[in-house]
Amino acid sequence: MRGVTIKDTSYSTFKDKLLLLDLANAGEHLVTELIQRSTSFVQSPGGKAFPLEIWLIITNFLAALPPTKPSYCLVKAKVISSARSKRLLRCTKQEFDPDSGTQLRNIKSKRQVDAFEAFFSNATPATVEKIRQREEDKMKSGQSTPGVLGRNPARVTTQIPALRELAGANNTFYVFLDGSRAKESGILSRDITVPEAIAHIGQGECGLCEGKRSICPGCAPGAAMGGFDVWLGCGAKLTCPLCMGLELSRAHEYYLTTWKTHCIPRYMRANSSGDRETMRDSVVKVLMKLGYEWDGECNVDSIV
Repeated sequence: MRGVTIKDTSYSTFKDKLLLLDLANAGEHLVTELIQRSTSFVQSPGGKAFPLEIWLIITNFLAALPPTKPSYCLVKAKVISSARSKRLLRCTKQEFDPDSGTQLRNIKSKRQVDAFEAFFSNATPATVEKIRQREEDKMKSGQSTPGVLGRNPARVTTQIPALRELAGANNTFYVFLDGSRAKESGILSRDITVPEAIAHIGQGECGLCEGKRSICPGCAPGAAMGGFDVWLGCGAKLTCPLCMGLELSRAHEYYLTTWKTHCIPRYMRANSSGDRETMRDSVVKVLMKLGYEWDGECNVDSIV
């Protein structure tokens, strides 16, 4: 995912995108932006406002505190005020119905990952219909997800859960975008991936690895392994292709089948220690990016 910019708001499809809002830091961000414009924007119900000197003390104190760990929710945003290089967005909280469709934690193939990420980019009934039609066409044509053992692969379909918009003041948030700044605030993000959605709005729940962030490819459900097209035997620990991402999982698969095995001549494994550190750094980077604890169940050294 990446931070939303003013340029993003100029596209007609922006209002239909699902975005991640950092609730833990959104309030401080809004107050700071308001104070920079005018202290009169923040008043008590009786119309009282702190002088600028007091606000400077408050904002400097907040800036000196350790960073607050992000806490995300899904939102859709709409531009409600525009002036030169600045935008004010009204963000309305969204949530998936937990009792309908395919839940994030239960995704079983790359095809389902692609369907969810397409919906994140354009969360409309038209997108849901396109996904449904594509699934139906594949079932009719007999196209399949490779490796779904013992079952008709084409029956592993994707049903996007119903998306609900939550009403009320507690579910409405405001975000300033300032195009004059070189760096985005990071309060509002777009281009959400499934691993990021699982980590940030799905409480890290993963039906494939059960929260361990790694799997035994030989023991994992055949439908899931075939659906993600990563193959290894029992005894290996492979980074989970669902909650850690397929790109990392495939790189890890390559590492495990070359540098860490005896399937290649010894002289070709001369640099294996360096490759191990590179692989370890890649795993740690993803774990930290997604906000996972990696010194407990997910023991990085045992994986690589």
